[in-house]
Amino acid sequence: MHELGHFLAARSSNIKVTEFGLGLPPKAYGYTPKDSEVEYTLNWLPIGGFVKIYGEDYEALKSDDPDYNRSFVKATKIRQVFVMIAGVSMNFLIAILLLTMAAWWGTPVITDDNVNRDGFYVISVNSDSPGSLAGLESGVEITSINNGAEVVSGADLDSESFARVIQSTSENVELEIVTNGKVKQITITPEVGAIAQAPDQKAIGVYADSLVTQRAGFVEGIKIGVTDTLYALGSVAKGFGGLIADSFTGSGKETISKLSGPLGIAQLSEQAFSIGLGSLFSFTAFLSLNLVVLNLLPIPALDGGRILFVIIEAIKGSRLNPKFAGYTNLVGFALLLILMFAVTAQDIIRIF
Repeated sequence: MHELGHFLAARSSNIKVTEFGLGLPPKAYGYTPKDSEVEYTLNWLPIGGFVKIYGEDYEALKSDDPDYNRSFVKATKIRQVFVMIAGVSMNFLIAILLLTMAAWWGTPVITDDNVNRDGFYVISVNSDSPGSLAGLESGVEITSINNGAEVVSGADLDSESFARVIQSTSENVELEIVTNGKVKQITITPEVGAIAQAPDQKAIGVYADSLVTQRAGFVEGIKIGVTDTLYALGSVAKGFGGLIADSFTGSGKETISKLSGPLGIAQLSEQAFSIGLGSLFSFTAFLSLNLVVLNLLPIPALDGGRILFVIIEAIKGSRLNPKFAGYTNLVGFALLLILMFAVTAQDIIRIF
């Protein structure tokens, strides 16, 4: 959708587009419709996509080329910025749509009403905790807990009773859970220090609570979609700011450990879907807003870096040296690929 934004903006500005690709090269398949100048391609690396806009990559253009006047560099600076910013604009609009759909579909929220709730669900699981090692994941419903001396189920099962049974156990706790429509029992041995907030208490590293699905009406859903998008965008921007600040304060290793690549995103998407389609919509919107902030950073090869180049050219009144701009973008793209492969390797180690 991000690349579609660039594509539509370029086409509406009469700037020539030569290729629209899903994934990154090498090319697996290409198709050019009859009477079209655009080749639509599928590529072997399933990471994002791209749009090739004629003249965008600062290649040497010849004034006698029949399409010279339709090149990116011949467009006005305002049109160039319009094309560059169209990608993140599309991400922003998609986030509004997704969060609106989440509000319409229904979003699970924590409730104190144990009678009219949807159920008692796992909200989060600490990595390497007893609960994680036992296979508990977000979205799993817990119907009862038993420590050998006390059994809690039904409307009596809430976050307080759940924690009490775990803390008062002499050895193990047995949970009855519902996953993929099947009921099963799992046994977990609580450990002292499994949660950082209560290092002296027995715990299994799992936060569970009562959830109920709240659905919004048509107009209310749109309002929620817009306000939630603006709030989430601010949170994402603040998070990026924190990551950048950490990298300049000697916390680079910790910064990298907070990042996830495609595999980590796929795992988190599965967990979001296990909670419900509304949660998947919300998580996808969050990813889209991450792309908004990331792409606006003034880094070569990202939209923010390209917009910066356009602003510099407008100030100096002439084009940047094509070789300098091209090599700068190439280096920026290479660094981004290295970072992506690094976090993907981290994901593989963490997941497997």
